[in-house]
Amino acid sequence: MNLSCPSYIIPGTWWKNITYIDTHFPEIKNVELLFFIYDEETKKLLAPEEEQILSCKGRLTYTVHLPDPLLPKHEELIEKFSQHALHWIVHPPEQGKEHSFSALINSWREKYGDRFLIENLIGRNHPWFLKNTDLPLCLDTGHALLRGHSPARYLTRFYDRIGEIHLHDCVQGKDHSKLSATSKWLTKFIPLLNSFSGLVNIELFNTADIAASISRITDADAGR
Repeated sequence: MNLSCPSYIIPGTWWKNITYIDTHFPEIKNVELLFFIYDEETKKLLAPEEEQILSCKGRLTYTVHLPDPLLPKHEELIEKFSQHALHWIVHPPEQGKEHSFSALINSWREKYGDRFLIENLIGRNHPWFLKNTDLPLCLDTGHALLRGHSPARYLTRFYDRIGEIHLHDCVQGKDHSKLSATSKWLTKFIPLLNSFSGLVNIELFNTADIAASISRITDADAGR
C-alpha cells in the first residue's frame, strides 16, 4: 500500500516536516500538505519555503488539503501546486451550497484534471455528492466511525471512486486516535488495503502515533 501522512507531525513548518518525514519514516511515500486556511499570514509562512517544496525531487510525492470553506480565490493555491499535487482533498460545503460548490469544482476539473477528492466530513451533506456527482472520494475512517458507519463497508461499496483514505481510529468518541490493536473494525478493514491502489494517509499529528499505527498495519499484514 502507498502510505502517506500529514505535513504536521512535529512542530514546525511544511519543509521542516517534509525533511523529517523523509529521514525518519521510510515507509511513508507521500506528504499531504495541509492548508486548512489560506490567508495572508499563511502566504507569508509559505513564501520562504515554496521554492524548496516545489523543487523537491526526492522519494516523496505530494497531495494538498485545500481550505474550508473553499472559495474561488483558492485557485491561486491550486495553480501553485498544479504540477506537483497528485490530487487535492476538499471538504463538502455547508448545506444549501452543494450546487454552487459542485459547479466550482467542475470548473476546476476542466482546467486541472479529475484530481479533486471530496471527504466524508461530519455535519456536511456528503450523501448529496455521492448521489448527484461523480466526484472521486476520500474516505475518512474516523468520521465514518463517529457516525456509526463501517469503514470496510464504505470502502467496498465505493471502491472504484475512492482515491485516498484518511486512516485513523476512533477511541471513546475521539477520532484522530492511533490505530488500536483492540479495534474490531480494523480486522475487516486492513486486509482490504492490500489491493487498494490509492493513498492511505495516516492522518495523525505526532510521530509516536504515526509509528504505532504503521506497526499496527504491518503487523496485521504479516498476520501477527
